[in-house]
Amino acid sequence: MLASGAAPSLRFAAEELCKFIEKSMGFIPEIRESSGGAEQKAIYIGCGKEVPGELNSSEDGFAVICEGENIFLVSPSFRGVIYAVYDFSERFLGVRFLTRDYTYIPELRGFITEPRTYISVPDFPVRTFLTKNISDCDLFAVRNRMLGDCFKIRDEYGGNIKWRYSNHAMLRYVPKEIYFTSENRAVNAHLYQLNEKGEPIDVCMTDGIDENGEEDESMPVSAFKIVLESLKKIIADDENCNYISIGQMDHTDACSCPKCVSRAKKYGRGGINVIFGNLLLKKLRAWMAKNGLKRNIKLVFFAYNYSVYAPVCRKNGRIIPAVKADKDLIVRIAPIGANCYYPIDSDMHFYPYKRIIDEWRAVCDKIMLWTYHTNYKCYLWFFPTMQHWAEDLRYFKESGTEFLFMQSDHTEAVDWKADMETYVASKMLWDCSSDPYVLRREYIDLMFGAAAEYVVKIIDIFEKNYARIAENSQKLRHEFNLALFGKDPEFPFETSSEKVAEVLRKEADAEWTKNVYFSIYHLEITWAKVQPKELLKEQMRLLTEAKGAVCGDIGADRIITALEKIELSLRFMTAYNYKEYYGEEGRDEYIAEFFALCDKLGYEKIGEGRNMAALKDKFII
Repeated sequence: MLASGAAPSLRFAAEELCKFIEKSMGFIPEIRESSGGAEQKAIYIGCGKEVPGELNSSEDGFAVICEGENIFLVSPSFRGVIYAVYDFSERFLGVRFLTRDYTYIPELRGFITEPRTYISVPDFPVRTFLTKNISDCDLFAVRNRMLGDCFKIRDEYGGNIKWRYSNHAMLRYVPKEIYFTSENRAVNAHLYQLNEKGEPIDVCMTDGIDENGEEDESMPVSAFKIVLESLKKIIADDENCNYISIGQMDHTDACSCPKCVSRAKKYGRGGINVIFGNLLLKKLRAWMAKNGLKRNIKLVFFAYNYSVYAPVCRKNGRIIPAVKADKDLIVRIAPIGANCYYPIDSDMHFYPYKRIIDEWRAVCDKIMLWTYHTNYKCYLWFFPTMQHWAEDLRYFKESGTEFLFMQSDHTEAVDWKADMETYVASKMLWDCSSDPYVLRREYIDLMFGAAAEYVVKIIDIFEKNYARIAENSQKLRHEFNLALFGKDPEFPFETSSEKVAEVLRKEADAEWTKNVYFSIYHLEITWAKVQPKELLKEQMRLLTEAKGAVCGDIGADRIITALEKIELSLRFMTAYNYKEYYGEEGRDEYIAEFFALCDKLGYEKIGEGRNMAALKDKFII
């Protein structure tokens, strides 16, 4: 049942539920508009009951209310009602949204369990596990109940977060083609951070701001003034824009102008960003009030690379901010230097990321996190991070994380690991108490059928090998610390995080790190000595048996294709070290077979910024 004149998104929700009921129960439901009276044996979509008060603060939360033979799916938002339909379909019809192209729908001819009343609210108000298939297919993103800034969701599907520019944005506001032309570059150079060639790579975030954190009115043209006017235009032109990125550009060097260097000594690079954002919000509010605009604009900046450290000091057991962020200024922390095998509070990182997150919590009312979950140098190389998801997500929730952005393989659609982990993450981002390994096993069973046990064994071989490497890593680190410090280093609470990192970074270039540090661009784990050929041979044997186990079964062609995606990883890992494993004989033929399988499956991107043409030209990563 729909309310009379229901919005298109609610009608879409009803059509989706009817589709799943028809396929699982064997009859075609009728969509009708409610006349206001009570119906019997009806499911009401977004109408018929008041939204429970517990949901008032959650835009995406929903309630399923069962009364007699009637069921009511309600939410404060259209998007929440759509989420209610998908969650209801999973809980009571057994539907599972496994991949972009495959939705599992059992032919139950009834509910798997009797519907009951419950309320569901996401643990993270904004949540994304970014893969190519999520960003390219808004319906798949909605069915996984993901919401983010790096992809669009059409209004019919409930719409997306109202966000302008997803991440590295500053040069959009002070465009080089306007302010750094051949005619004006000499007078406007102060607007920018310049590289060694004299080209702009970022905006100078002290330009136009005085020592007191106020606008320098003596400057007729400044970076601050131009950014402010750019934001005013965005707000005036887009009434739905709520979040705006003022994130620094994607590079590792901070601005070296005298003002930035001087203020960094007092506030740190992160503090410069906070002061810049605070002043923007102050000026924007005054402008909006003057023009009668009632908007709650939030600005988002990065703690990333050179700006990772919060502007704080540690004293007497307290974290004391040097500058406090405006309530609507949100920090987006991106721990790009993390040792991705370990949880965020591990001492196996070369940066103290848990300390850093805790410090930003003292500066900002709200935080966002951007974590990393694949090998961006080579997507085909198996790279596990799921082992610390449960621990990390609980800590992130407790830290008040408003937006959790988990970045996986965002450029290649044919990625079996990304698909599998999308399923797991979609459930954990909504409820971080979920067990990732139970979810993964559920995915494998439904995706691979009779081949599931073989896939489990293949993954188990991968993960046990990583555990072996990690155990060796911890042992070598301890030995290194004994040689360098006489013991594993201990840091009093008052030690600055930057000083802690200086000590930890002494290890970064040491020989022991060369095959054990799991950074997002690491190559060391691709060495033959840490990936024994015997393991790959056993995995290929299991894969061959898996294919045989499903021959003749219903859905065998789909399962074989899914297995071949795993085969891509095994074949690449073998081909990459073929000479070390087997010598030159047969190498060219083996590599040719790998490329033939890539062509068959449509595999295009070997890694970030590298396509298959580059790999075919020269078989290196």
